[in-house]
Amino acid sequence: MSMNKFPVTPDALTAEWLSGALGFPVQDFEVEYFAEGVGILSMVTRVRLTTASNNPQSIIAKFPSPISINRLITSTYGMYAREVMFYQSMADKVPIRSPHCFYTIIDPTTDDFIMLLEDLDLLRIGDQVAGCTLPEAKLVLSALAEMQANTWQGTQFPDLISHNNPD
Repeated sequence: MSMNKFPVTPDALTAEWLSGALGFPVQDFEVEYFAEGVGILSMVTRVRLTTASNNPQSIIAKFPSPISINRLITSTYGMYAREVMFYQSMADKVPIRSPHCFYTIIDPTTDDFIMLLEDLDLLRIGDQVAGCTLPEAKLVLSALAEMQANTWQGTQFPDLISHNNPD
């Protein structure tokens, strides 16, 4: 599969395509599904890689949601395109830790996309139901305040369009 045509489901991944996208040889891989459903707006998977030990042994691969209502929501608000734009041109300009993006591309006519991200598996994922501790909330709010202080007027991101833009 050429890089112009990219996989939009985990079943379409190949070792050859991953090697080209990641920039290092991938002999084999295994996909683990761990985030999908009505409340999740994209399909998130962990891809365990068989590769040289100096390369990442796993990555996170994000794909469009297979659920039509989720796709409608993301399309209405340009959510996939915004996330791709973030990793392509903004992530290195905001003062908040985000996963390294190895590869991302989107087809603007279909909103199909793929994103290959650093696997932050050593960090704990937040629980929206259980919540977090007060010290955790303070850390999050401090990081968000710093990001907002650095980006709220958005002059360094001229291509970013507000969600409530009338155009």
